Amino acid sequence: TAVLAEDPGLLMARRSLSGAYTFAVQYEPAIAELRRLEKDGILSAEDGIVLGDNLRFAGRLDEAAAVVERTARENPRWGQPWISLAEVHVKKEKLAEAAAAYEHVLQMAPDHVEALRGLGDLALLRQQADEASRRYARILESEPADAGAMVKLGVVRMRTGRTDEAVALFRRAIEREPENGEALLYLAGALASTGHPAE
Repeated sequence: TAVLAEDPGLLMARRSLSGAYTFAVQYEPAIAELRRLEKDGILSAEDGIVLGDNLRFAGRLDEAAAVVERTARENPRWGQPWISLAEVHVKKEKLAEAAAAYEHVLQMAPDHVEALRGLGDLALLRQQADEASRRYARILESEPADAGAMVKLGVVRMRTGRTDEAVALFRRAIEREPENGEALLYLAGALASTGHPAE
């Protein structure tokens, strides 16, 4: 803020300030800084994603959709605007539109981890165990150390009665990330349900 008071045109400072506001969960000030860049005609594609995400975090979903849709149109070969758009659709409970946005990313990059994870999560919501399993397994083929995919695949295994496989996946996730609260919670549930309450 002090730097911008001296030099309002310093773009790095304005972008850094918007990032600091986002990190501090102050979405409206972050949006205001990015809107200043937009007004001056110097909003980059990356800025557009950050603006869209802040609008989504602030609950301004229609504005968020408009920003990321525009960014997607202007950058047709970049997948990130479509990921952000999918997340807006999820927030608006438009799951079919979210799935279509994730699938669009996979057409550009078949192993895109965020798109695969998003489709896996949507399949879990729809109770489509086979589809969810396929998406999370695909992530682990390209990113074997992805603890998040291990946990979600473990959840699928639990739901389909393959508890031993689920426990193994939760343990692998915890080996990778010992403080992964989600993995610890699911492992505890799996152990409790299989007669190991003390563990």
